[in-house]
Amino acid sequence: MKMRRVVNLEFLLPIGDYFSTLELRDAVFDWALPAIISIGMYFIALRNLGSSQAISMAGYFINFIAIIIGFSIACITIFATSSSKNIEELRKVLSRKKAYGAPITLYQIMLATFMFMLIMSILSLTYNLIFYFFIQCGIISENLGFFEAIDIFLVLHILFLALRNMTNFYHVLRRNDA
Repeated sequence: MKMRRVVNLEFLLPIGDYFSTLELRDAVFDWALPAIISIGMYFIALRNLGSSQAISMAGYFINFIAIIIGFSIACITIFATSSSKNIEELRKVLSRKKAYGAPITLYQIMLATFMFMLIMSILSLTYNLIFYFFIQCGIISENLGFFEAIDIFLVLHILFLALRNMTNFYHVLRRNDA
């Protein structure tokens, strides 16, 4: 029996679409830049992080990510249900990229990126809730800065994805207005 039949792994499809359409400049913006910033923050400020500071930061990140999840769902809903002429055009225009061997439209690329951001937000929220719980229970008491650097990476990654998604969405809606 295949694993997909036992466990719901369909959420991996948008992740696969995202990575199959990822370009180098987007990878640098979405992944490398947040990694560099979080590593820098670890060495500058997070190595000696105390548990009260880690709990406080995790609380802030939980609130932020919850807002981003709501924002992402709203954006996906608007994007998926819009009958704007520009969005209808995107649904027809094939890109030069393929997902699972089939050509993919510009609309599918944007939708996959929005879905990837939502999935990453949910995973980051889960990480934060577990991290918060482990700190509160005293399970994690050392190397808090390392775990917080991962947390900062995830939050920055989501923030940069949101920025790129909104910029792309803006250009789609603004197209042919000038």
